[in-house]
Amino acid sequence: MTKKVISCYEDENLQYALKIMEKNKIRRLPVLDETNFLVGMLSLGDVAHVASSQLMASALMKISEHHGKNHIAL
Repeated sequence: MTKKVISCYEDENLQYALKIMEKNKIRRLPVLDETNFLVGMLSLGDVAHVASSQLMASALMKISEHHGKNHIAL
């Protein structure tokens, strides 16, 4: 289990949430309200529905960087 959970707040904008996801290489981000109560979960799939193709492609590349380093090219 993750010791320190990375999250964002429901009043923060999408670009800020994506920066958190990119920095921490995570594909899902818990969303909290002002009382730190969990109100949702933001996933890359959710972002894909509203973000531009360019923004989504950039975020996916940055978030997935560490996954590619352990894979063997065929």
